[in-house]
Amino acid sequence: MRGILCRLAAGGTTVVAAVGLAVTPAYALSWTITSPDPDFVGVNVTPNGFDGTKNVILVNHRNGVRFHCTTSIIKGTVPAWNDADGIGVLRITSQTFSTCPALGVTFTFTTGSSAADPSPVSVTETSYTPPQVDARIEGFAATWTGPGCTATMGGPLAPVNTPEATLTGYYDNSSHNLVLTGGGDLTVRSHSGCFGQMTTGDRLSMYVRYQMSPALTITSP
Repeated sequence: MRGILCRLAAGGTTVVAAVGLAVTPAYALSWTITSPDPDFVGVNVTPNGFDGTKNVILVNHRNGVRFHCTTSIIKGTVPAWNDADGIGVLRITSQTFSTCPALGVTFTFTTGSSAADPSPVSVTETSYTPPQVDARIEGFAATWTGPGCTATMGGPLAPVNTPEATLTGYYDNSSHNLVLTGGGDLTVRSHSGCFGQMTTGDRLSMYVRYQMSPALTITSP
């Protein structure tokens, strides 16, 4: 489940949220998230960290096959937490992908993020070194669909069956970019067809850089 317990602060257009990491208390950090607006939009830009383009890249670990989409947009909110666990400093309520060509045809790539079931972005580092903070998107699940191929993606099937994946990367306070660097546990959970390009159990890496608007910062303390 992507949803998390939170309390919202009322009033004002600048969102300031103090949060901490869900780790051993001796290493816990407090965080301040500041934005001129509680709602944000992120658009994919160069360089994506894989081939230097702005494309969203998926790489299959088993066979090295690459899939891409030329455009991706995320939308979400910055809640004002007053607990200190670092979970869900941002919430992605929509993530769309378009123009995803493969095998000479165009595929669709859809995710399940919604306002009712958002994907949290959590801070994961225990020692803040500006301007970047390690981060992860949690609760990611998607479907890749096209002629002769349907594949569902989420977390690993074993050793623990995890329906939703975690994608790792960082947030850069200087460029205001949210970057996914290929880490995490994204897995093909089922497939039909796909010509050997993707099969159930394949591990995938995702690379993308989102330019966030309005500019927000995630700093400690």
